[in-house]
Parts: sequence; structure tokens; C-alpha cells
Amino acid sequence: MLIGAVFEIAGNTMYFMGNSKWFLLASRLIAGVGAGAESVILAEISRVTTEAERTGILSTMIAIRQSGLLIGPGLNVFLRLANFKIGPFKVNKYTDPGAFMACLWTLELLLLVLFYTDLHKIKEQELEQERLINPVISSDTLSNQNPPTYDTVITGPNNYDVSADIEGIQSTTEYEKQISEVKTEEPVTKEKLSGAFFYKMYVREEIVTLLGVQFISLFSQVSLETMATPLSNTLLHWGELENSLMYCCAGVEIILVFILVRILSKHLKDRTMILMGCFLLAMANGWLMYVVPRAYNGK
Repeated sequence: MLIGAVFEIAGNTMYFMGNSKWFLLASRLIAGVGAGAESVILAEISRVTTEAERTGILSTMIAIRQSGLLIGPGLNVFLRLANFKIGPFKVNKYTDPGAFMACLWTLELLLLVLFYTDLHKIKEQELEQERLINPVISSDTLSNQNPPTYDTVITGPNNYDVSADIEGIQSTTEYEKQISEVKTEEPVTKEKLSGAFFYKMYVREEIVTLLGVQFISLFSQVSLETMATPLSNTLLHWGELENSLMYCCAGVEIILVFILVRILSKHLKDRTMILMGCFLLAMANGWLMYVVPRAYNGK
């Protein structure tokens, strides 16, 4: 996340400088690399949450992120009024969003350095403290407190699943003894990241399906965001203010949708909600395919 924040600061600073169109494109590329840090956050949340609570927490996190769609365009209502210089650089409605975002990412970088601790480390510390307070725990409690990951010790050519061999252990002493025996049976070796390993891990029906749905949804969103401003300008003669208000309304809608997802996740399966989302996305794209060509023809 720290590396991602550095990329975001660099990309937005380049956007503020804006020496040429290629410089601007490079700035967006660098900022896009930094945006990839979001996957680290999602993975960390998935690592420390149970299956039952994961969907609701992820929807809340994404709703907080998407709230930027509400706040960002709203700030643009005021940022578009800027018109001055900082040294050789002009500060106007085209460049000040880059400077503003660079300042925000710098603030986030400081907050990460000073206050953030990896979630899985916090989880491990909590388990260690509870183990010291309660030296004797049941096997059910032990299995419930383990992080919801598939912890496997790689020993030679075979994968030895520790969790399958600790059921029925009645104390932490026995637990530590069992783990120690497993680790000393053979030297622990790292499994090679071969092509066969990646194929086995990721080329599965459920993984490919989810990646396809994610690609289609993000492609549709980015395409709409790219074309919304020029289309609104051509067909409706909207300027910066009208488009900013439009994105504010879209941000409110997005937040409401994620609140709805959090509520529905307690009553519906993830598969059902994914099907509902795909159906609505197909309807929206079909509606655009029907309306936009006719709008250009004056209908």
C-alpha cells in the first residue's frame, strides 16, 4: 500500500505539471499502477474475515471507496474556480485536481506510516494474548479462533495440512507440541511457482467465472465514465458544473446500492446477488445500445 501511495503521488504530481499530452497519459498510467494497491486491501480483508461476514465487510469497504465519486465531483465545483500560478506551473480547473489529489495521497502515506498495522498481525496478537489468558481451551474454540485461511506446511513433495491433525487437542501445550513435530519431520521447503502450480490454483471454473464477471463490470464502468462527459456535452450541452452534479448523484446511488448489498448479503447467497448484478448490467448496456444511436440521429 505504501508503494501504491508513492505511485499515486508521482502520477498526480505529473498530471498537475501537465507539460504535454503524452506527459498526461504517462501520469495516468503511473497513477493507475498505484491504484492496484486496492487488491492488497481486498486480499487482507478476505484473509482475516470469516466467510459469513466477508461479503458485508467488503461491500462496506467498497462503498467507502466509492463515496469518493460523491465527494470528488462536489469538490470540483470549487476547484474549477482556481486561476493562479505556482512558480512556472498554472493552477486552473484543468491542473488543480492533480495537485489536490497529490496532497491527499501524501496525507494518506503519512497516516499509513504512523498508524497502520497489518490486519493479520493484529489478529495474531489477539490470539496470542487470549492464549496466554486462557491456557486451556477446547478444540472447538481453537478451530474457531484460527484465521480463515488454509494454512498448509509444505514438507518435501507433499502438502501436510496442520489443521487436519490438531482436532481434539485440549491445550495449547499439546497444540504447540503438535506443530513442532510437524515442522521437524522434514525440512520445510518452498513450493516452486511453476506454471502447473498457477494453473491448478487459478484455472478453475469458479475462479475464471468471477474474473470474467469482474472484467466485464469494470470494463463497462470505465467505458461509461470515459464517454459520459463528451456525450453529455454533445447531446445535452453540459459543462463542468453539470457533469460534477451528475457524478454526485451517481455517487449517492452507488452508496445506496452497497448499503443494499450489505443488507441482502445476510439473506441471499453470493451467487444470487452476482446473477442479479449481471442481469442489471446487461439491461443497462442494452438500453444504451438502443438510446445513444437514436440520440445522435436527432430522435
